[in-house]
Amino acid sequence: MFNYKKQFFVLFLIITAACGGKTSTLVESNPPAGDPLSPDGIVSPQEESFSPSHALSFVVEESNNPYGLFTNPTHQLYWMDIRDPSTLTRLTDGIISFLEGPQWNPQGDGLVYLFKDSVHPYETYLMAFLDPSLNSPLLMGSSLNDVGYFESSKWSPDGQWLAYSASLDGNSEHIYLVDREGDITIINPDLVEDIGDIFWSPLGDQIAFISDRSGFDQVYVYDLTSGLVSGPLGASLIDGNEHVTNFRWAPDGESIVYIADLDLVTKNELYQINLDSPEVATKLNSPFADDYDIKAFNWSPQGNYLAYVRSSQIPYDLDGDGFADGLNPVDRLYLYSVVDHTSTLVNTIFQNLDGSARRIGFFYWSPTGDYLAYTIDAEEEDSIDIYLVDTLANSIKITDPSPPGYFIQYARWSPDGSFLGYIRHNFTNPHIRELLVYDLVNHNDKTVSVDVEGVVSTLRGVLSFAWNPDSSKIAYYSDSLERGVFELFLIDLSSGIGKKLNRDLSDLEDVAANFRWSPDGKALAYGIEHPVEGSWAYLYWPETEVTLSINSLWEEASLVRPVMREFRFSPVGWEE
Repeated sequence: MFNYKKQFFVLFLIITAACGGKTSTLVESNPPAGDPLSPDGIVSPQEESFSPSHALSFVVEESNNPYGLFTNPTHQLYWMDIRDPSTLTRLTDGIISFLEGPQWNPQGDGLVYLFKDSVHPYETYLMAFLDPSLNSPLLMGSSLNDVGYFESSKWSPDGQWLAYSASLDGNSEHIYLVDREGDITIINPDLVEDIGDIFWSPLGDQIAFISDRSGFDQVYVYDLTSGLVSGPLGASLIDGNEHVTNFRWAPDGESIVYIADLDLVTKNELYQINLDSPEVATKLNSPFADDYDIKAFNWSPQGNYLAYVRSSQIPYDLDGDGFADGLNPVDRLYLYSVVDHTSTLVNTIFQNLDGSARRIGFFYWSPTGDYLAYTIDAEEEDSIDIYLVDTLANSIKITDPSPPGYFIQYARWSPDGSFLGYIRHNFTNPHIRELLVYDLVNHNDKTVSVDVEGVVSTLRGVLSFAWNPDSSKIAYYSDSLERGVFELFLIDLSSGIGKKLNRDLSDLEDVAANFRWSPDGKALAYGIEHPVEGSWAYLYWPETEVTLSINSLWEEASLVRPVMREFRFSPVGWEE
């Protein structure tokens, strides 16, 4: 039935080591004094020609025990071309007791994931390729002990490298760089430190990360061409005493923006460092007299604006006697222009008449970068509204005045930037969570979520939703007050017609929350779960209204109630 990859992992390691083949060899030799902190620059290997199409991966918990679903299950990773179910292939082998977090590489021909088995009793990374001619899976370093840990794995933009941070002994932490052959380089072998977030530059030629090597959390950059680690960045301006709490590459890859606090001032501020002069950090936010912190920022897609939130304390006078009765935290949203080097205040009303402060919830740029959506405490008591901002910093309230007790749970832009979908929640009744869509062309919004089978009295609570890639449809996940089960719906925005996708459920069944669109928008993967009987996985094609039960592919096998989870579509290979 299956196209199994018959590669037993332990045997693979023994054979490749005996033959001198490339395995996951750690480069641990320390460079001489005065040399770079890391080995010589690295040359990218050639891309493999294998290019799978329409690929979907998922994790399956398999069990041959008919008396208990979760009795010693084996975890395996599968992939298939969704146009041809006979291509179903298992990428893993052996008894795997733990497998989670598979990530596709940008080429769409390989995945990395965390696993544990009898040989490797603690978590470690494996890299598996879909091409059957390649040696796979590849071990990403030594198995951890009970105090070690892996975290923060990131593929390079071209998919040729995987970078991750790990501590093998629970003390020193290093960043590892792995190529497609499984060879591993430690980019900071001399440093004994804690590593924070790691981020690839947009071009994939550098890696920025946070390290406490100097005693403070600061930003360092590793260059793949030279093999040099430079940093801490910006030390000459702020004397190396900043604690960096958040940083991001600019979209053009020429600078890094981060939030840092100064020891003597103890307030978070926003800085930018150009990589051609990394010793100089420029403060972006305007200086303010009050006590404040910059708590969040977000680049526009084109990199011409930077939105950031300044949080401070303002006095309030409840009894009207002219004296402050206390301090309230209040948020102000600004747009910083990279061209003009100026900051413009977006939300000019930041305190209500009763003295209550207004707080920014979240802010998202549209895919085109023309609009910024943000939520803020409403003027009505116990409510939250949502606003749109164009790049001239004009705020437009897109919701009707929210009744007391309503707030915006979260929002998500359509891929083409024409619509903003958001969930409005009722504090007093958690089952009232409506899905609304704001139309940026016609400047109106409407509720698109539907009730149960047309019964208006039945209350629905939308928990999450996903746009299809061409912005014409929304799949959303919703429960009902009367039955308490979670179901999956599909809304066609052009017709306004919604339909339930899942079959009729028993009271113990629910649609799983991890439903996903294929990159071409022609298929939707989702699952149904039962606490005793396992799970069922489905592929649905809206154009033809055809549904494929992935479980049916296991009917000829001896497995009992497989549990399927973590559906992941390959990012490429979806052309006709």
